[in-house]
Amino acid sequence: MGSDNIDNGNGRWTTVWTAMPQVAWAEADHLPPERFLRFERATLRQTVRMCSTSEAASEDKRNTSEAKPSEETKTRRIRLRFTNTFGTSDLSISRATVGIPQRPGGDDNDTHAEDDTVHISGSRFVDTTTLCNVLFSGQPSAVLPAGGLLLSDPIFLPADTPDLSISLYFDKGLTTSPITTHPGSRTQSWLCLGDQTASPSLREGDALCSVLHWYFLAGVEEWTTSANSQKTIILLGDSITDGRCSTNNGNDRWPDLLGERLQREKRPLVTLLNQAAGGNCLLREGTGGPALLARFDRDVLSQPGVTGVLVCGGVNDIGTATDNLSRVVHDLIATYETVLERCTVAGLTTLFSTITPFDGPGQGYASPVREAARQEVNAWIRSSQAGRVVDFDAILRDPDQHSQLLLKYNSGDHLHPNVDGFQAMADSFPLDLL
Repeated sequence: MGSDNIDNGNGRWTTVWTAMPQVAWAEADHLPPERFLRFERATLRQTVRMCSTSEAASEDKRNTSEAKPSEETKTRRIRLRFTNTFGTSDLSISRATVGIPQRPGGDDNDTHAEDDTVHISGSRFVDTTTLCNVLFSGQPSAVLPAGGLLLSDPIFLPADTPDLSISLYFDKGLTTSPITTHPGSRTQSWLCLGDQTASPSLREGDALCSVLHWYFLAGVEEWTTSANSQKTIILLGDSITDGRCSTNNGNDRWPDLLGERLQREKRPLVTLLNQAAGGNCLLREGTGGPALLARFDRDVLSQPGVTGVLVCGGVNDIGTATDNLSRVVHDLIATYETVLERCTVAGLTTLFSTITPFDGPGQGYASPVREAARQEVNAWIRSSQAGRVVDFDAILRDPDQHSQLLLKYNSGDHLHPNVDGFQAMADSFPLDLL
């Protein structure tokens, strides 16, 4: 674990970005290209968008490792959290850097067919003037243990930095196959051969390729001095919260759009952490990762600074049930009650969202008995959780046919909202609950 290395006791670390760890499933296309299956002699460059700075940036004499001691620069102090949760072999990080990503441009010879020239997220380009070496207990390399976590030393970046470009070089790579990933990143990550962690762009010709997954990233933490007023809400959900049908590299999942609304309405002391995963169920483990209660300690209680939880799941439990829907309803309600009890004991605020519609032609989840189960669960949420409900069902449903999404919010599969639907969820979210 990295050293806190803190010189100011009037604050604490709080998480400002997360991705729920999952094991990579070959049949679900979670794996990198075959050449990089072990990440041997490979550079991995990934971008993430942190929540906006939680407070007015403090004056700090340190910025990057290159900053002069006399410089007074507004900075945000962060540290990176890496995960090998599902790995069965140690992974040595030979070198790591972090900086601010840039869009492609400036060198006409440095182009790649997979470059996104519109968005910062997903870029293989980084501003080298902001590039910092990432250290681990003062060392440039570290071992990410099988099944474990690794925390970096603190890093200082400009205060207005929302996006991070994180580059990792692995000399030896994994020796066994399980890979820890977040497959639903909706964000390009880049792989190439050799140590290119300090390169302004990962270069064509070294087996350069991109994938829409994150690997080995668990979180970013920030040092804050406004701990008493900070609200950090964990979002537990499935592909709807994870951003299925959002724009690749566009950061327009509904939690992203809600975060933008919080900034516009000058509520900067609320941080939303997305701990959702496509296919995740509340009651059982599957390709979407562990069941809700099995991951609760890891994804909620272990997050620094967490103050509340919003549970957005249930659609996959109902939608994949083949019989005994009454038992599924019973078990979902029992799970909600357990979450509420555990949050109360931990001193956390608990919120629940209603389950959104999934009826329509060709949608495999659609059936009258599943719709009845959805309505029963939603009725329980609305009646027993009064004052703690985000009614996404009411926001997205067709007012003339409650079992279906409103056409303008339907991505086409009758289950996942489109970006307009995500915007409606963000715009209609009752901010007072936060």
